[in-house]
Amino acid sequence: MKEVDLLLAISPIDGRYHGITEKINEYFSEYAFIKYRVIIEFDWLSFLIKKINKEEVSFKKIIDDFHINDVRRIKEIEEKTNHDVKAIEYYVREKLKENNLEKYTNFVHFGCTSEDINNIAYGKMIKDFMNNTLNNDMWRLIYTVKMEAIKLSNLPMLGHTHGQHATPTTVRKRTCSICI
Repeated sequence: MKEVDLLLAISPIDGRYHGITEKINEYFSEYAFIKYRVIIEFDWLSFLIKKINKEEVSFKKIIDDFHINDVRRIKEIEEKTNHDVKAIEYYVREKLKENNLEKYTNFVHFGCTSEDINNIAYGKMIKDFMNNTLNNDMWRLIYTVKMEAIKLSNLPMLGHTHGQHATPTTVRKRTCSICI
């Protein structure tokens, strides 16, 4: 983003810290939220088709081909419906027709409320973020701390017992299993 755009950001997270937080956009941006709701709609549709019609239908290609223009299309529909999840529902129907799958349009959003879709989408966003980003970062942090503890393991330090200074010890003895 240009510097002037960053100054118009809602918060420092998407403003001055944009460079640091950019990698989480695929999980927590409006684009991501819309995409995840589309995924949930197609997953639910696939489940219903399997249960009711005993057919296996994959929508992987539609989901894999999802990009910013699809979000723009959903936003166009939302301008008319004035309802975000209803716009996604109509978009899914459009995609079914484009892919000669219109016989499944009656199953779209069947038995769902908007909150069913939203809540599951939020859960999937968080789960994917944790599995694909946060866990890797946490393991790198643990490794870095472990390496520092090993490097400093023989460093003497003042021991404490019952809140009082005690016999000197080493960092190794105080870091327990992290160094081992």
